[in-house]
Amino acid sequence: MKDDLLIIRKVKQTIDYFDKIISNFPNSEYVIKNNIADNMYNILELCYFANVNSGNIRNKYQKEIIVKIMMLDYYFNTSYKKDIITYKKYKTVSKFLLEIRKMMYGWLNYEKKEKFV
Repeated sequence: MKDDLLIIRKVKQTIDYFDKIISNFPNSEYVIKNNIADNMYNILELCYFANVNSGNIRNKYQKEIIVKIMMLDYYFNTSYKKDIITYKKYKTVSKFLLEIRKMMYGWLNYEKKEKFV
């Protein structure tokens, strides 16, 4: 969809990539797999919420997105430590998450500047 924010498009790309990775998780690791899936879609939902709101409500959603990204980072780190994913996949996942996190901090900083102008 061309009308989406850049961050929303990036989150959708990330969801597509993460879906491919977690489809190969063993059934014994269903908790991590489900938490990753839940957090991915929650981030997308929160991006839409943040986009349609403003002020302190937008700020709240943006901070929730950052927390969800941190949790995803933790889940994938745990997956790597348990040898569920390879180092190469872990590195790629980390790059996706880092890019989204940078975009979120940029959005937050922009909102702060606009507030004081």
